[in-house]
Amino acid sequence: MKIIDKDLRKGWVKIRVEDVDDLWVLKNIIKVGDIVVAKTLRDVKMEGEGKKRLPITLAIKVEKIYFHPFASRLRVHGVIVEGPEEYGLRGSHHTLNVDVGSEITLFKESLSQSLLRKLESLTNKRRFKTLLVAADFDEASLAILYDQGLRFLNDLTLPSIGSEDESVYRGSS
Repeated sequence: MKIIDKDLRKGWVKIRVEDVDDLWVLKNIIKVGDIVVAKTLRDVKMEGEGKKRLPITLAIKVEKIYFHPFASRLRVHGVIVEGPEEYGLRGSHHTLNVDVGSEITLFKESLSQSLLRKLESLTNKRRFKTLLVAADFDEASLAILYDQGLRFLNDLTLPSIGSEDESVYRGSS
């Protein structure tokens, strides 16, 4: 996560999402009633042309937040409070898709110094990917550890040790 800009007195912070763990952090920081501003695609009515999908910047008042950890997506749903006037979108519902690489501006009623410190500490945090292997006599599981949990990669069935192969495993000939 990278903090691009901030204004503590006005209660906003602009953030660039750098990995999936950042999406999980944002899911826990963004609350119902916050305002999130981001670029999005929206179907709008064009005079004489019908509907057209356009890239626009919208501000929504958050009603619901959905985190899809292994689809690398955070969905922020709410009511549009600001956007281009010519399309008459204010008051309509919209869902912002926040992906790795997205930039959002988050407005909170009270952007506390402690929350800002938490975000800044995550900016400087070095994240390591950890591969977990759990093995038994005849099975093994592989997973990657993330801040928000485990992502299972594969379950393996290992070859069983037969009576004729036992000498190989005991070290005798």
